[in-house]
Amino acid sequence: MVSGVEGRATIDNSQLKLEKVTGEVNSGRFTASGQANFGPSFSLPAARLDFVLTDFDLNYPPGLTSLSQASLTLSKQKTGWLLSGDLSLLNASYLENFYPSTQGLKMALTRGSPAGSELPAFLYDLALNIDVKTVDNIIIKNNLADLELKANLNVKGTIPAPVLSGRAENAYAGEIILGERKYAVERLRVDFLGQENLEPNLDILLKSTVYDQQEELEVSLVLSGTPSDLKFSLTSNPTRSTEDLASLLLTGKSLKEVQGSALNTISSQLVTFFSSPLTSPVTRTLEKWLKAEDVVLEPMNIATLQDPGARLTIRKRMTRQAAITYSIDLTNSQYQTWIFDYQLNHNFSLRGFRQDNGVVGANLRHRIPIGGKASQTTPGSVRPAAKELEKIEISGETVFPPTQLQKVLKLKAGKKYKSSDWSKALNRLDAFYRKKGYFNYKVTRETETTGRQTDLVKLNIQANQPVNFKFAGDKISKKIRKKALSSWVSRLPEEANLYQLRSNLLSELNRQGFYRGEVLIDKNQTDDRIEYLIEIRKNGQWKIASFELEGQPVFEASLLKRVFASYFGAKARGLWNLVYDRRVALQLLQYFYQENGYLKARISNPVINEDETKRLIYITLKIEAGDQSRVASIAFSGNSHFSQEALLADLELKPGTIFSWPALSQARVNIINKYRGAGFKEITVEAGAEARKDTPDYEVNFTINEGQIYRISQIELTGLRRARPAFVSSAAGLKPGEPLSLERLAQAQKNLYDTSVFQAVNISSEPEEEKNYEERVKVSLQENPWLSLTYGLQYNSETYFEGLGQIDFNNLFGRGWNSLLYFRANAKQQEARVSLKIPYIFSRKTDFLLSSYFSKYDKDLYTTEEIGASFQHKIMMVRGFNLSWVYKLSKIHDYEDNPIGPFPYDVKVTSSEFSILLDRDTRDDRFDPRQGSLLSVSLSYSPSFLGSSLSYFRSFSQFSMYQDIGRGFIWASCYRLGLASAFGDILIPSKRFFAGGGTSIRGFKLDAVGPVDIWTGLPEGGEAMIVINEELRFPVYKIVRGVVFFDAGNVYSTLRDFNPLKLRTGAGLGLRIDTPVGLLRVDYGFNLKPRAGERRSSIFFSLGQAF
Repeated sequence: MVSGVEGRATIDNSQLKLEKVTGEVNSGRFTASGQANFGPSFSLPAARLDFVLTDFDLNYPPGLTSLSQASLTLSKQKTGWLLSGDLSLLNASYLENFYPSTQGLKMALTRGSPAGSELPAFLYDLALNIDVKTVDNIIIKNNLADLELKANLNVKGTIPAPVLSGRAENAYAGEIILGERKYAVERLRVDFLGQENLEPNLDILLKSTVYDQQEELEVSLVLSGTPSDLKFSLTSNPTRSTEDLASLLLTGKSLKEVQGSALNTISSQLVTFFSSPLTSPVTRTLEKWLKAEDVVLEPMNIATLQDPGARLTIRKRMTRQAAITYSIDLTNSQYQTWIFDYQLNHNFSLRGFRQDNGVVGANLRHRIPIGGKASQTTPGSVRPAAKELEKIEISGETVFPPTQLQKVLKLKAGKKYKSSDWSKALNRLDAFYRKKGYFNYKVTRETETTGRQTDLVKLNIQANQPVNFKFAGDKISKKIRKKALSSWVSRLPEEANLYQLRSNLLSELNRQGFYRGEVLIDKNQTDDRIEYLIEIRKNGQWKIASFELEGQPVFEASLLKRVFASYFGAKARGLWNLVYDRRVALQLLQYFYQENGYLKARISNPVINEDETKRLIYITLKIEAGDQSRVASIAFSGNSHFSQEALLADLELKPGTIFSWPALSQARVNIINKYRGAGFKEITVEAGAEARKDTPDYEVNFTINEGQIYRISQIELTGLRRARPAFVSSAAGLKPGEPLSLERLAQAQKNLYDTSVFQAVNISSEPEEEKNYEERVKVSLQENPWLSLTYGLQYNSETYFEGLGQIDFNNLFGRGWNSLLYFRANAKQQEARVSLKIPYIFSRKTDFLLSSYFSKYDKDLYTTEEIGASFQHKIMMVRGFNLSWVYKLSKIHDYEDNPIGPFPYDVKVTSSEFSILLDRDTRDDRFDPRQGSLLSVSLSYSPSFLGSSLSYFRSFSQFSMYQDIGRGFIWASCYRLGLASAFGDILIPSKRFFAGGGTSIRGFKLDAVGPVDIWTGLPEGGEAMIVINEELRFPVYKIVRGVVFFDAGNVYSTLRDFNPLKLRTGAGLGLRIDTPVGLLRVDYGFNLKPRAGERRSSIFFSLGQAF
């Protein structure tokens, strides 16, 4: 904006002279002088105008705030108009948040003008030649970055189509967030190469620290190339494969922890994400798969507490240190075991548990690996020599003595250090000065390498005047004040910090509905201190009374509200985003319409009407959706390996489906991933679409350059100690001659991790020198210790304190067999268990599980000894069905230690049982399902010809299903049916059915439904059981969810008594709380028809859902 222009103009014949022209421009001053020579017919053959601009605001691009000065010349030559000169950014900051949903690197660098902002024709002919440089660094501080940049650029071309050359780079190490992970920016260089295409050449080095179990990895991500063709590389110390590092960065989990379909999803998104990190955050699909598949089927994990046969056992890692194991007996769902493990360090751990019989306990364990140290060094890794800190020199106006600041930094001379250590140290220094009131302190760091690996670090600190913030007016919480003050960045100019402080406080007021809230800031400065008086005026709370749509919006208002109700970096909640964050909210709406095929949707600015007396706001939004675009046709060219039908089969974009540019981009990625999965490493795909004449539909075309198939030439194994090469090759699933792809390597790595034999697996490929399109696969391995001893102290609610020991054998005979021996003992009870898992026999997949146990329990009147064994074989069936058969043999001996009388108590019972198990699990999350179902059927037969003392037949079936009915509401149902017969004899108690409790009928105590022993008053179970559960789950507030439920069922003494219409019922409500270590459950159930002696209600606490 130009104002206050003064000067002198002199016309002499055909010459116009301007002298001593002054004025104001964008809050700054300018002076100008020049002359113009007119030709015939008022033509202008030559002209020159010189400008000097001082201390003016250059707020372009939007979001950039700067104080600048410039010396420019506008001249007219024979070739046309030229604007040349120098532009210096004295100080500049970019504080505007970046939203990947609506913005992207390509959008930021596009040459085209936004729609509706056509430039004057004169500017298309105005040539540019301007040198741009920074005096002070450009400070970028927003939701995605904390950087300081310096630049030296030259701008040529025209304003509508500029051509840039030169470099912008980071002045110091900074931080950037990609995919919700924070990275340290070691190097960031943006080189503009003087081309009409504004895409620069990027050279970026990012570092991040991740954890694989208890091991710390320093990961380096290098991005290079143009934004449209960005190449990446991932390395780490200690070394991990690219696939492993990608999984750790994207999900926080290594490939050994990622299960099933999530592996292929990560592999397919790896290139997409790291090739365009700003515009491709981790997608909803990936998040869905990770949540659903973050579960390990691990039967050996409960082998120390229960017989692992005939059970569904799953283990989920909740945090880096914590994991939960849940196991349900497929022959009786009343039997459930929970285990919570917390790893204190590499060898010490805590465990809490609840067993099938309701016994709860905890133990502290110490593990000693033998036969191979669980080292921190991965095979193939070469640790670079860590740099040593020779000395830290602190200078400047520090206020505090250097010795005190040295203690704050916590970095000692003579010690090794990493780059991340300095980042943490400077953060501690920043927190120290802010706590002391020095919000405007500044620090610069210089590093001199004095020796081969020795650094001298010089810190210059300028504390500046201390600052005091005093709040007045209406009260706001301490949390809000602290959050607002955290936005104060000492490197920024005072004006920028005050603006940011005011904006943050207003945003917090707006979030609470204080629509007319005000924040006034006054500054009082003395010789030794600066005080900011911050006055808060809430001016009453407002509400949004209505939200109405006009025009042809197509979609319902309730759906559109969810589009901008909440997003990363939102300034408010719900409809308030249309008021306070209008630009982003409208961009999200526009993006939503484009995703749904309305490419020419017109969304007007919202009309906001206010009712001052009632403090109500009425919002009206006009949307003209226009016609919906669909895919008219899809054409492929250049494809020979895959037919058009095969390519279409993997695309969601098909003729007749909704067309959108994001869908076209995703289709291109899907085609690339399909070819790469088949070994085409150099595949390129160009996607285009043209509007069909006189229709809103588009004709889509893909131009494919397949390249050659890369194949595996040979497989090299390194790091083998006990594992046999045949076992490794069979488990990995890689063969020479097969196509080479990222997915195959990732799957091979995952297969080897799943054997539980290897602590670390790295798989990479290298081109063969003399063979085109063939690569050698290198598999580098580190085996787990072949033997580990564990001992500990345990407490349980039944026998109190006891000792325990465990011996784990890994990779027996080099064939991937794993075994454990567990024992525990106390004054009354001794128990020993042995389990052996045989995944392979002669390199063939078998999935055998053998288990045996012995226990002795000295009870008050008699002693019980039990010895047993089981053998299980699991067979993977088609369409998600699993079939297993289990054989169990147990012998129970009850006897009196000191018999009294002529008839001592001495009973022996032998059980020999054969079972067939069928299960199918399609739940999206095994711990907290929202969709899918679980079906399990077990049939058990114990005939006398197998040595059983009692013959019986037993069946148990369970079916659970879950349906998302919208807005966070989940309808869950579970149906259970158990039938058994001893063929006229009395069925032993351990094979009877029970009901009642927190996982079946919640109005009753545990096992309290059904027949009761007339002598002891304890439940005796029955030969038949039915349980029906219906449950509605709904959101309450943030991490808290609610449940209302109805349970019905009964236990029948004999099969003849079975009557599905004769049921006991219970109902109630509950809470579910999402915590970092899992879902906490509280249920309060009512017995709807209590009988004499029965409680009217029961309360239950546990982990996970009831079913």
